[in-house]
Formats: sequence, structure tokens, C-alpha cells
Amino acid sequence: MSRLTLVRRAIAIVAIVWFLAVGAGVVEYAHNAQHACDDAQHPDQPAPLHDDLNCPIHAQLHQPLIATPAIVLLICAGLLAAFVSQLAPAPASLRIPARLDCRGPPLLV
Repeated sequence: MSRLTLVRRAIAIVAIVWFLAVGAGVVEYAHNAQHACDDAQHPDQPAPLHDDLNCPIHAQLHQPLIATPAIVLLICAGLLAAFVSQLAPAPASLRIPARLDCRGPPLLV
């Protein structure tokens, strides 16, 4: 295999692992553990509340939850446009017979 193929596979594997870790909450758990470690180093001070307002990493981790409905709407609109453009136009003049002509019962040989 060439180096380019190995690099592409490595990037794909890292991206898959990252998205699974973010989706499962492992990244947020690790970040909250880091905050708990930092707060434990200063026991004389009260622990501040870490949320989206005062921690940019919390804000980045929770941002996809906010943007999801817009993305889903855009994906559905794109799928609708793709399916509608694939529909075949109905022929303008197509004569459908009212009944089939038949000559009678079949012959018994």
C-alpha cells in the first residue's frame, strides 16, 4: 500500500474514533474530570460552576446539539429535491384500452 492510502485510512480511523467519543460523551466526561482535578488543587476556594457560558470547550461540545434541527431540515430538503427530480413525467397522450379483445375459450386438443 502506498503512504497516501495509509494516511487516508489513519485520518478516517481517527475521525471515526473522535466522533464516536464525542457522541458517546467520553470527551465531555474527560473534560469534566479535568475541571474536577483543577478544582481539587484549590480546596480553599469554592468550586465554580463550569458550563457553556464560562468554558469554551463546553460550548463547543454542546454546539452540535443546537444546530441539529437546521441540518436535518436541509438534508430532508435536499433528499426531497433529489427524489422529485428523478420522477418520470407522465406521457401526455396515452390511450388505455377499456377491455382486452378476446376470441373465445381456448381449444382443447
